[in-house]
Amino acid sequence: MDARKTAQELQEIYKATEKKLTAIVYGMAGSWKTPLLCTGRRPILIFSFDVDGTLSIRDDIANSDGAIIPDARYEIEDVRDPTAFDLWDKNFTSMFNSGFLEQFGTIGFDSLTSMSAACLRACLKKKNKIKEDFIHRDIWGMQMRVMIEVVNRATRLSADVIFTAHIEHTKNEESGAIIA
Repeated sequence: MDARKTAQELQEIYKATEKKLTAIVYGMAGSWKTPLLCTGRRPILIFSFDVDGTLSIRDDIANSDGAIIPDARYEIEDVRDPTAFDLWDKNFTSMFNSGFLEQFGTIGFDSLTSMSAACLRACLKKKNKIKEDFIHRDIWGMQMRVMIEVVNRATRLSADVIFTAHIEHTKNEESGAIIA
């Protein structure tokens, strides 16, 4: 190993990322996590997994002249036949590979909590265990590996990346969905 070359490579990596923000903002429901996403470098793309997650930023979106773009396709899903996470993964991969995401100053994930729950449901569906009350350790491990890759892919982008997360979970008793 050439120590000077390695040190130079590390300095170049640091210089390329020193002005980039990567953050997790977590808090209770109603603590203005989602509106905080609208304060990032523009244009802003927000992947919304929270049920009605974009309601609190409706005015920000309307007044942004197209600089705040919500992707709310993942907010609602049937917990008995989950599709949100796989749809997001397909769309994100396409956007990532095409370079589409490189035009944004900030990319928000609202919320990592709800996205992780959608990922868990997708993992259960893949293993044909969606109807079981007990979640096996192999499913938790699968979900953890997928979510680590999500974070790794997101943080490789040149944009600032902000994840929101919830401190508490709530459950919709009628549908059984984790709302977070």
